[in-house]
Order: sequence, then structure tokens, then C-alpha cells
Amino acid sequence: MKKLDYVDLGNLFREYSMWGNSYLPRSYPNNKQQGVLWELLNPSENKNYKRYIKSLDSYCQNYQNFCGAYYANPFRSSKIEKPKYTCVPYWGKDFWKEKKRIAICAQKSLNRGSASIPLYFPLCEIKSWEKAFEIGLKLNEKQPPKPFGWHSFMMVWIAMRFIFSKNFSYLQQVYYSDIEKLDNKSANTEFLEKEVKIINPDLTILFGKTSHDKFESFFKQKKRELSFIYFPCGQGANNDLQAEQLEKCKNKLCQFLED
Repeated sequence: MKKLDYVDLGNLFREYSMWGNSYLPRSYPNNKQQGVLWELLNPSENKNYKRYIKSLDSYCQNYQNFCGAYYANPFRSSKIEKPKYTCVPYWGKDFWKEKKRIAICAQKSLNRGSASIPLYFPLCEIKSWEKAFEIGLKLNEKQPPKPFGWHSFMMVWIAMRFIFSKNFSYLQQVYYSDIEKLDNKSANTEFLEKEVKIINPDLTILFGKTSHDKFESFFKQKKRELSFIYFPCGQGANNDLQAEQLEKCKNKLCQFLED
């Protein structure tokens, strides 16, 4: 059986014409999309993101192939409206090599330029909160105004460093994305079916109780492990003031990695 990877993922995103012919941020010449992802993929020499984000070097190479697959063939005539805020997925350097895989999904991107996931989650690989904060602020300069600021990505950093506190190396075996990529519910479910088949996660952690409740039955039908945390900033943080659900998620993750 063929082992699926980021090339198949690029084909899937092309199948749904996810960003049309020009929207996808990429490290190709003559691209006008110079937002957060562009900054990560094309850092100037003095910023040296790859020194601190260990997955970034391999991701840059994989992303070229992801983009190549996305643009390889003509786009189908799609009835699906091109979303304005859909994120580009990110993955750790060992994700496609490991048998035991983890997917972490936010509910829905709210930033233009596919910024939300690439802005937040690579920062979680950085051990020092000061360095994560410093790099996050640099990336934040490339982010269109709101809805996320420095406090948002630092709350995500804290939550991720907590649930992976005994297993930081496993951050390299994680796939990050949004669970809702298409506004049409049935089309999104169809897309998610195909995405799950490609990434083949053994455990999925959802950021947000709403998304957990909405997609719990989907993952049960697929017989895949599921957990969640309340989104660690905004209203989500108010729903888990004693971090009880965060602790539950951490324990489930630890047990999953130890089995």
C-alpha cells in the first residue's frame, strides 16, 4: 500500500481549489503574499528562525513539494467558494516518518494569508519563553491586523509546553491544521475524510470545546483517539479556570505516547 505524504496533501488541496491559482502562500518567485508563512519560509539572514524552530528546515523542503503538487495540474471547476481564511497545514520534521502520529487542530482560521497555524505552533518547539515571545513578535509584524496578538500565541505556547512537558521530542511528530477549512459543512466533512486518510493520525487534539462536540462523532466513526483543550485564550480560558481539562488532555497524551 502506498504511503501517503505531503504530496498527496497538496493534491487534495488542489482538488478543492482551496486557494485558487494565486492565493496559496509559497516560497516561489513573484509571489505577492508576504505574510507570516512567507516570513517563516523566507527569513532574512539576521532572523535565523531555523536555529530555534527545529522542524522548519525540513518543512521548507516538504512545502515546496506540497506547493508543486498543488499547482501541478489545472484546477477543477469547483462549486466550492474559495475561503478567505483557510490555514496552510504545518508538520514536525518526523511526522511523515512515524507510525504513532498526533494531529492538533484549531477550530477555524481567522487570519488572512493562512497565518494562524504557522504563526502559533512552530513557536512551541522553542524551549525559552523569552525567545518564543521575541520570534512571535517578529512574525506578528507580518500578520494582518487582529484578531490575534502576542498574548494569543503565548497562551498557545504555554498550553502546548504543558501538555507535552514530559515528551517535548514528540512535537516533531505532530501535524497542525484547522478542523474547519470549508464553509460548506458537507464539503468540509468530505475534505476531512480525505485529509485524515492521508495524515492517518492515531490521536487528534482539538483546540476548542465547540469543535470537539461538533466532530466527536466523526472521529468515533473512524475509530481514532480524540481529546481536546479549551482554547487557551479569550472565552475558552474562562471555561477552564483551574486547567482541569488541560490536565486531562496532558494525561491522555502521556498515556498514548507511553503505550
